[in-house]
Amino acid sequence: MNNKVTDPSLLNKLNSNGMKKVTDPSLLKKLNSEAQENPLQKFIRYGLKDPAIGILNMGREFANLPNKISGGRIPELSPSDFNFGETLGVNNPDSGDKLIQMLGQYGPSMALPGANIGKLGKLLGSAPKVGKYASKAISEAIPQALYGAAQAPQNNIKAGAEAGATMAPFSVLAQLMQSTNPKVKNIARILCKSYRNW
Repeated sequence: MNNKVTDPSLLNKLNSNGMKKVTDPSLLKKLNSEAQENPLQKFIRYGLKDPAIGILNMGREFANLPNKISGGRIPELSPSDFNFGETLGVNNPDSGDKLIQMLGQYGPSMALPGANIGKLGKLLGSAPKVGKYASKAISEAIPQALYGAAQAPQNNIKAGAEAGATMAPFSVLAQLMQSTNPKVKNIARILCKSYRNW
């Protein structure tokens, strides 16, 4: 095993500014492999492989829904322990890999339309001042909750509740941002900024 960093630009960075020498073999291997990735390899990794891994993970969770619903009495169609990342050559995913894979898995849920909640929607919509916001928030939270529950490897009910509970306030904020009342719009902007800073 090669215990030396061979890339000249990486050597300069490591040896400048009084940095200590790196001797850990696994870190050296990672540094060398990252230094040797050219722009095309990075595009293939982040632009093709990572989204594909996320989509494959999404497909696996949907394929295993019968197993989850039956409490394990129906066998998994796609084994949960199978690692698509290793299969596609992304052995040590960094935070960028994980983010892109997550977007590939959960991003399609943003295209889901709101659920038709029928009479409940009309009933909520008739409530003074908040009715239309509550009706829309619940309508949009239901598909997100179902998607979140379907994608969770374990504890589906908790994951669905968290997804729905996360979606509802954002739905209300989106509606408030479209308000014609300037005070309501400003309140919504302040709330959005506080969410971003949180």
